Amino acid sequence: MRTSSNTPLLFPQANSLLILFTVINLFNFLDRYVLSAVLVPIKADLGIKSDGDMGRLATAFMLGYFLTSPIFGYLGDKLSRRKLMALGIIGWSYGTCLSGLAQGFAFMMFCRIMVGLGEASFGAIAPAVISDAFPAGRRNKAITFFSLAIPIGAAIGFTIGGVIASQLGWRYAFFITGLPGFLLAILLFFLPEPARGLNDNVESVKEKITLQSIKKLFRNREYMLVNLGYIFYTFSMGAFSFWGPTFLHRVHGMKEADASLFLGPCLVVGGIIGTLFGGYIANRWRKKSSDGYAKLLVVSMLLAVPFNFIAFLTENTLLSMICIAVSLIFLFQSTGPINTVIVESVAPNIRASAMAICIFMIHAFGDLWSPELVGRVSDQYANKLKIEVNHALNESNHYKDDGNKSLISLFGKSDVKKIEFNSIKDTKGGFEKFYYVQLVNVSKTNNYLNKLKSDKRIIRVEKLGNLRIGMLILPGAFLVAGVFWFFLMLVQRRKAEQV
Repeated sequence: MRTSSNTPLLFPQANSLLILFTVINLFNFLDRYVLSAVLVPIKADLGIKSDGDMGRLATAFMLGYFLTSPIFGYLGDKLSRRKLMALGIIGWSYGTCLSGLAQGFAFMMFCRIMVGLGEASFGAIAPAVISDAFPAGRRNKAITFFSLAIPIGAAIGFTIGGVIASQLGWRYAFFITGLPGFLLAILLFFLPEPARGLNDNVESVKEKITLQSIKKLFRNREYMLVNLGYIFYTFSMGAFSFWGPTFLHRVHGMKEADASLFLGPCLVVGGIIGTLFGGYIANRWRKKSSDGYAKLLVVSMLLAVPFNFIAFLTENTLLSMICIAVSLIFLFQSTGPINTVIVESVAPNIRASAMAICIFMIHAFGDLWSPELVGRVSDQYANKLKIEVNHALNESNHYKDDGNKSLISLFGKSDVKKIEFNSIKDTKGGFEKFYYVQLVNVSKTNNYLNKLKSDKRIIRVEKLGNLRIGMLILPGAFLVAGVFWFFLMLVQRRKAEQV
């Protein structure tokens, strides 16, 4: 990566290291998000009964990730960072490949925890190594270049996961995306790492961080307000990235591959445009007033929330897709200003600790449990049944494509809101023929589920959660984030007036 700075590189392999780290970071997020593209077939094949349990797979990953990040950060100051990162890459790649072999929910949970553990090693150590490799004049550009792999990797995970699953099956999606990590780990062993503090002023004396100084962070109004907003922001972004493809498939009837192919480019475009444009506007506003960054955070949420609500409320598929794309651009505008406000709200000697506490809080109270919560709410308001009928009977007069009246007779006319017939190719070359039956009354869903299970004409019946209701939690959380950031803006404005 070229920069405009003429600052000499004390570590000659710095650019090579940055490129390799960025590629690794891309596969880091690719392997993390490929799961979201194949939720539908996994739920069917592994016999997972509820959306809440599906959301627990994301919780398992986050447990492995955020609980062990501080440990790897500590080890990274003591042991060989290159070896720790290489072991982490091998660990998450192995966990990804093993996910393709899962035959049950418990083993899949184990695999996702393993992926989280491996990614924690790289995520905690890589930024510190980049900081040592580049001088201060080039450091911010290097870390920005490294961070661009986040939306791109997530987008590729969404896209390639859905495409591979549609062609070869969901298990191959994990095999194919997991294998490159082993090669990247080997390449990392051949690249030297910079000495700790190579590009820092060794004569500078660091103030000792005490427990008292850590406690002061929680009395710092700016720091706490930006983090409280960040928690709700991460809550919603984590749940959307997990459930997004499934929402489009279940609510709008899109094929899993098509949903992934749509969301992938949306993340790339929204991530790059939103991040760059948001940073540009925030810098311009900051030159005019001290609350410029906080103002950008508030405005971005206010602009994103209406589109977010419409995306989950509308029954028009095209309108939902457009609103998702627009809301992502606004949501990614806050990426840079959030971190800038965090580091500027605390003293320089405690910035690393402040960021570590921030990472723990946004995951512990944010996306650790938001996918499962959305799933549980979806289950609670389930009003749709997927019914697979006997193939032979399906050709009879009782179950022809135009025989919806016969199917309604199993329910009662007043209880059925909508019936859809569908037919998809199965792995054996045949066709799975099934009906989606949407009920008027949510309370009767379980009654009909038990009734149809005993009907000999029915091969399989499955209750589908109401993801439309579950996803409506997300714009509400974004709005709460905006409220906290509004109070942050007021605090910064009063602080400036007192100076």
